[in-house]
Amino acid sequence: FCSSVAYKFQTVSPVISMAHNSRMDCIATLEKHRQKRKNVTAARVYFNWKHGKVGQAARILLAGGPEGIPVSMAYGDAGVSGGTGSAMSSQAARLSVVELPCPGHATCISCCPRTGSMAVGGETKVRVFVLGLRGLSSSQSYSVEHLLDVDVGCKVSSVALCENYLAVMSTRDVRVMYIDVASALVATKIPPALR
Repeated sequence: FCSSVAYKFQTVSPVISMAHNSRMDCIATLEKHRQKRKNVTAARVYFNWKHGKVGQAARILLAGGPEGIPVSMAYGDAGVSGGTGSAMSSQAARLSVVELPCPGHATCISCCPRTGSMAVGGETKVRVFVLGLRGLSSSQSYSVEHLLDVDVGCKVSSVALCENYLAVMSTRDVRVMYIDVASALVATKIPPALR
């Protein structure tokens, strides 16, 4: 039984698909917009969506960019500090949007319920992103970092990610691959968060 809307926030572009990232309590979306007279699909992640208001300006960041989301402002910090995010004042919380760069046409998105990692599929590739932790303990921030691209050898119509396993569905088959995330984190020098 549903009586009213509990939360509502404005997205950058019209949403065609979404997934909830339960580890960080953020919402990952695929959104369609026009760019140079072409329809383009963008992948975005919305942090602090419970505090977002329609018409409120959002803080927009690029995955792997120099800025992160301060730990004190990010939801889902129960695994790091023992908090739940409820102590956050509504003025400190601000809707933050992280753009996930995706070459080509993104067709699907998935979030790992255990690690918070995200996968965006498009054409014959899947791009994997992880949550990183930057800075010193007094001024730490979360970042969304590009970890790796996987050429799956088929046209991707759906993707699922859970820890070190990536499942990809095409129109004719399902492929499950093992990804050595720990080695990839070391190779890319991304400091892990929430692992």
